[in-house]
Amino acid sequence: MKSFQLTTIYPGLLMGTGYTHELKHDDAIKCGFSFDYVSGLPYIQGSSLKGTLRDFFPEGDSEKEKNKAVYIKELLGKREAIDIEALKKNIFEGGDTFLDVFPVPENKREILSSEYITPHNKGKFASPIPINLIKVKPNITFRFCFLLTDFINGTGEILVSGEEKLALFQQLILDGGIGAKTNVGFGKFRESPVPEEKSVSSSGTCRICGKPTAINKNTGKYFSYCRECGQNKKKKHGE
Repeated sequence: MKSFQLTTIYPGLLMGTGYTHELKHDDAIKCGFSFDYVSGLPYIQGSSLKGTLRDFFPEGDSEKEKNKAVYIKELLGKREAIDIEALKKNIFEGGDTFLDVFPVPENKREILSSEYITPHNKGKFASPIPINLIKVKPNITFRFCFLLTDFINGTGEILVSGEEKLALFQQLILDGGIGAKTNVGFGKFRESPVPEEKSVSSSGTCRICGKPTAINKNTGKYFSYCRECGQNKKKKHGE
């Protein structure tokens, strides 16, 4: 499995707005949202992620679609003759899997808030009524996960590796966004570094000096460094 993390920016993220509610009173939230059935968390369905990424690839021979092919090649850093149509088939009809996207546990704040969007109808005397929505707030980090294969030619040469696909998907989402109302700023992200996992060791000996190490209560495993070496390592890196 390969993954990256992205964080929402203002005004936030809208998902599942096509799911309507049946309540008719004025204060009711008019548009739905995507919540995972098991956890209850807001999420992006893997099928929606797959469809969004597919839309960045060319479909047809118009000038706009040809520009999409050039754009993909530029992001891959491959100006040579790579068959974008074959790559598209490999990604979306081959062995690649797009998993559901969830907020990471490190989000230590409220995830959701209400949002109002005012439709502007035609007509000089139109009186637009704001629509109540649910959105994911800015500064909420999501983890995008994939099962990716290498794109190879007939001789077994790797033309686009799984890692290159991952970097391509990340940049496509950063450039174009995901979800509803991306044309007015929703669904846009910034890069979010993946936090380093706490150092653990299965042997119980320091990797530097060989002294015994304590057990990390959070993981139930031994630390990779003794206390003295761990402190020296932090000082060296300015932590």
